Amino acid sequence: MSRVFFLTSSGSGAGLTTVALGMVRALDQQGFRTGFCKPVAQLHAGDQGLERSTQLVTHIANIKAPVPISLRRAESLLGSGKLGLLMEEVVALYRQIARHKDVVIIEGLVADGHAGYATRLNAAIAQALDAEVILIAQPETDMDEYIGIASGAFSDANDSTLTGIIINKVTNDSEEKVTPSEPISSNKSDKESPQQICPYQKLADKHALHLIACIPRCDALMAPRTSDIVQHIGAEILHPGELQRRVLNISLCARTLANIHSIYKPHSLLIIPGDRDDIFVAACMSAMNGVPLAGIILTGGLKPSDNVMALCSQAMQLGVPILTVKSNSYQTATDIAKIPAEIGIDDFDLIDQAMEHVSACLDTDWLKQRCARDRKPRLSPAAFRYQLIQLATQRKRVIVLPEGEEPRTIMAAHQCQQRGIAQCILLGDSAKIHQFASTQGISLDESINIIDPSLIRDRYIEPMVALRQHKGLTRQV
Repeated sequence: MSRVFFLTSSGSGAGLTTVALGMVRALDQQGFRTGFCKPVAQLHAGDQGLERSTQLVTHIANIKAPVPISLRRAESLLGSGKLGLLMEEVVALYRQIARHKDVVIIEGLVADGHAGYATRLNAAIAQALDAEVILIAQPETDMDEYIGIASGAFSDANDSTLTGIIINKVTNDSEEKVTPSEPISSNKSDKESPQQICPYQKLADKHALHLIACIPRCDALMAPRTSDIVQHIGAEILHPGELQRRVLNISLCARTLANIHSIYKPHSLLIIPGDRDDIFVAACMSAMNGVPLAGIILTGGLKPSDNVMALCSQAMQLGVPILTVKSNSYQTATDIAKIPAEIGIDDFDLIDQAMEHVSACLDTDWLKQRCARDRKPRLSPAAFRYQLIQLATQRKRVIVLPEGEEPRTIMAAHQCQQRGIAQCILLGDSAKIHQFASTQGISLDESINIIDPSLIRDRYIEPMVALRQHKGLTRQV
């Protein structure tokens, strides 16, 4: 039976998807047959097609992940009090991939402003899949409180267990660092255990959690491409150059030429007023002198003259992207600052680097020990119902429901028909049964047979008398 790790985060921005994919990479490198599933989709702004995590793990790790349940359907089932049905669908997704896997990584929902129910739903999913829960957190003021909330949500009382924690985006200037002599590093040769490089060991011990990793913050792994910024702010491209260049710095150029030379640095995106030809030409000259600028944005809807563009043609041949926007320089800088922190869905090189970065930091010895431990499996209520329904669906039995006009009986027959559990026969007045179904907004199709007992009762009298006559049963009785 597969070992299941359920990954949940302390909140938005903790890097849940990146850590989940990095754990898939680490387990795969250790020789485990690893599966991945994001049970409920959580689309980001601008996402197209499948949910982000599912696309990435399929493309980069070559792991076939099931299509997640849409967030709309999950919200609909939760709103109508059908959490049990939702968990059965989650179990069905898990079973699609778990059969031939040693380990399955389950990525939970992020508890942001659009999914306030995420913690409750995550706890239900972890329980349904009998999973060990790992919390992904990032350094922040209220981290201790967040860990406490997660420990309460995922507890033995709720049939799920929070066993470990991963601290992501740890910086060298952390206030809680133990000593300056213990640098934060993701280099495997420097790493003996996460506890030796992470300043949060005491916090993990306080909540009785194993510290699985302390992942250093790496700004280069969060650097957008110039093409990402073009798409985000809707810039017009005057010269495309190399739009895949990384943006590590953003500089607003408004000073005089004599005081601005220091901003021409590698991987800088320069925001220049469209009428400042002097700064624009100087930027192009820096590119010609070997500075790999990420790009130049000209603001205010103003563009250089053809003569100026011709003067800078050599810089453009070196691949510097030149863009223009209608907004002013301040507004442009503000818009760029709002670009989402998530890696672009098609930025496979950076995602691969991020996965390797996370993988290098994980305590793989602990993960191997957890996977090797004997653990008595627990069949959750949702998993039990799923197995029962699968058996019923395979046998396709016929069920006769005598109290066919009873509302609960009609709803049960409808659900059996919708889910292919059994062939139902309702006994009762057809008009009354259809009337109730209509008031409930459901439709009983021809696959549900309705028989009115008053119309067929006579044909069963003689056989019944024959069977029971030795006990004195007569037609009159």
